[in-house]
Amino acid sequence: MDEFKKELETINKYLENDKFNSIFPICERILKGDFSQNQKSQIYFILACTYKEIKNYEYALVNYSSCIKCDNNKEYAYVRKSELLYELNRFEAALVCCKQGLLIFNQNSILIEIKNNCVKQLCQVSIKEPINIGNTVKDKIKPNPLNVKVEHVVKKQKLNVLIIIALVSVLVFLAAFFFAYRAYSLA
Repeated sequence: MDEFKKELETINKYLENDKFNSIFPICERILKGDFSQNQKSQIYFILACTYKEIKNYEYALVNYSSCIKCDNNKEYAYVRKSELLYELNRFEAALVCCKQGLLIFNQNSILIEIKNNCVKQLCQVSIKEPINIGNTVKDKIKPNPLNVKVEHVVKKQKLNVLIIIALVSVLVFLAAFFFAYRAYSLA
């Protein structure tokens, strides 16, 4: 039996008995050892899942990223990282992770669902968000064509009509001046 399989069995035993801290030295030894990128990727994934289990989310995200860097064919790493980012309300980062995963695994329904949910969440957030003005925080509604007031549209239309009338008047005056000048110069 090769060394990596032995180490994995040991890790699995510790995980089954909820002895999470016992796996870290084993994982470190494997990551520093002479193992393949695929095997190291498996260890990073185990570490990420363990950190997520003990609610150390930043380390979990770092290890999901390391798993993907070692072997970008780890579909489940993209999925788990996207899920965690979504759970942490980091919708933009989750969306980026989903898009990266979908470039490789374009039929993954979980990634597609997370991506769609992120887009919905980001659309809701972009409509209304707090901004700092001096020492106070006020809500500012971002320009959105769906929220434009009717009065504003009517005023803008009236202004456009006035501009068009002014331009037409100037053109008529210039045309009349041109023809009058020409008639005077020919006579």
